[in-house]
Amino acid sequence: MELHEMLGGVEIPAAIMEYMYRHHGSHVGIGVWWLSGKEKYQSSLLELLKESSLPVYAQVIGRSSQKRRFHNYNYATVFKQAEEIGAHYVEVWNYEFEKPVEKSVTDAIKKFAYLNN
Repeated sequence: MELHEMLGGVEIPAAIMEYMYRHHGSHVGIGVWWLSGKEKYQSSLLELLKESSLPVYAQVIGRSSQKRRFHNYNYATVFKQAEEIGAHYVEVWNYEFEKPVEKSVTDAIKKFAYLNN
């Protein structure tokens, strides 16, 4: 299930997470389809995810060519953030495989995949 902060806080997502964990255990996971490496975007929810026992699945917020979308314009920060919140799966855009991208982008993807294999 995809989660976002709601109404300026994490009370609603926290209640959903607690309910899902209590009633469905590890049969459900949390989706965050907006991972950017930025610490100020959805920051309270990111902290909540670090404490969760539910599996976390993520998607990168955009293509590596959209540098403004990433913390310090650095695509690799997405994977650092993924590790911090306990995500074992991060979906990247097909752009990263179909277009020429910086070596650092490919290296970051490979490193995360290797560590979570």
